[in-house]
Amino acid sequence: PHWLSSAGMARVNYLLEFAPLTWLGNYLSYFSPGYLFLHGDPELRHSLLGMGQLHLFELATVPLGAFFLWRRQRREDALIGLWLLLYPIPAALTEPTHAIRSIVGAPLFALLSACGVYQLAMWVRGRMRWALAALCAVVIAWSALLYGQRYFVDYPDYAAVRWNYGMGEALRYAEAGAQQRVYLSNRFFLPHIFALFYSAHPPDQYQRQPLQVAQGNWHYSHFAVGRYRIAPMWLIDAEAADCNDALLIALAGEARQLARRTPYELVHTVAVPDGRAAIEIYHCP
Repeated sequence: PHWLSSAGMARVNYLLEFAPLTWLGNYLSYFSPGYLFLHGDPELRHSLLGMGQLHLFELATVPLGAFFLWRRQRREDALIGLWLLLYPIPAALTEPTHAIRSIVGAPLFALLSACGVYQLAMWVRGRMRWALAALCAVVIAWSALLYGQRYFVDYPDYAAVRWNYGMGEALRYAEAGAQQRVYLSNRFFLPHIFALFYSAHPPDQYQRQPLQVAQGNWHYSHFAVGRYRIAPMWLIDAEAADCNDALLIALAGEARQLARRTPYELVHTVAVPDGRAAIEIYHCP
């Protein structure tokens, strides 16, 4: 009953619209070499920069696997074919190349790759199979090491901002102080969740006065939770004349002009792993 209610369908109503041609274009995008092998999902929270959703060597093994299943033509192989045709549909109804909504294809392409390696093994005989096994092991290990280096070393640097990196440090700084008001810029992504979590705001109090916004309104304004105030910079600027004993948490550079003409002073900077400033905290004495 909740799923079919207006509240339960809110996300669906926000995301979906009747657009068959758009859906078709979205559907085809999930089979594109760019998405699968070269650059993947453009959203950095879903995918690595410059890498597809599959390993590059699967550009060979996936087609070979499909060829193997087509040539074998067992009745049970039709299930994998049906899976391949259906896997993009839920994601395609919303947008193209969305890695999270198409994740049901991950085991499918692993199966196809395995069939492709098996097809290669069928084409060689004797000692050549040992050479093939060694080559496959080297290629897979190299690809896994490359992915690991890009994920564990490079990714935390360039993708940190997309994950609201530093909000924990900024809110802990605010919690360590005793200021009566703490302003949070509404340009952060869903900033109220950080205020609720790090201030340990009582859930029952929030449930009595929850945030009321429409789907897709990620930069809402005029919301208060405890001593935290989420507002756009123009409203914070308008109240700056009466900012006695207040903190302001903003994106790096966002409040610098405000600080030049108001009593706010920069007191703390939060940097992402590569050293770039991500968040600035100002204090009005």
